[in-house]
Amino acid sequence: GICIVLSNYLCALAGLTSTSRMIFAFSRDGGLPGSSLWKQVSPTWRTPVPAIWLGVVLSIAATLYSPAFAALAAGCALFLYVSYAMPVAAGLLA
Repeated sequence: GICIVLSNYLCALAGLTSTSRMIFAFSRDGGLPGSSLWKQVSPTWRTPVPAIWLGVVLSIAATLYSPAFAALAAGCALFLYVSYAMPVAAGLLA
């Protein structure tokens, strides 16, 4: 039981880290609404704290609305398989 909880926590943490890095990167380049806020970096922690919290809020909001969460989970699973097939197809065509 503890291993499953720890694994879920680490997967969620990795997802949040990836999401906050993308929010920061797009904001740094002016690609998101409110970019001036999301691209700020904390001088103490040297991390994009507003981008992290935006990722947290969006993640919680997605899980509270069940149909959106189900669609998101299904889409992630589908595109994960597509990402596995793409290099295989490229190798076969090369």
